[in-house]
Amino acid sequence: MVARRAPSRSMPSPQPSVTPTTALPTMMPTAFPTYSAAAEAKAKRQRLQQYKIRGLEALGVTMVCAMLSLGAIAALTRLLPYKDSLQDRLTDIDSQVVELQTSVESAKERLQSSLSTGEQVRTMYNREGYILRGQKIVRLRDTQQVNQDPPGSTTTSDRTESP
Repeated sequence: MVARRAPSRSMPSPQPSVTPTTALPTMMPTAFPTYSAAAEAKAKRQRLQQYKIRGLEALGVTMVCAMLSLGAIAALTRLLPYKDSLQDRLTDIDSQVVELQTSVESAKERLQSSLSTGEQVRTMYNREGYILRGQKIVRLRDTQQVNQDPPGSTTTSDRTESP
């Protein structure tokens, strides 16, 4: 049996004991296994194949985008004449709107000025062809129609000759 030492009851020293190390650090073995040359070549081929596939995929996406862009440009060029005709039509409608606005403004002014007195109201109604209360319709005949009176009608010369 081996004798054991009893723990010392003395105070520990304030400075720890330092033992100088003269040995250089050794290389720790890696946790990953090292590949053989064949495995490394296979991994490299797979990476290159993945890069080629990604490149072809990017090229395909670029080609599709280019085709869509060309289709959009062709559609826009076909729509340009239609846009020009609509722009001309819009210009015509704008000019008609301006003309109508000026005519409405002038009609408003005429209405306000004609509504100032009763006589002007009657004049405006007569000018527009309205008949007011108490007025009678007078129709004037053409001079040709007066000369070609139907038989049996009395003319002004017949009235003057009778006693």
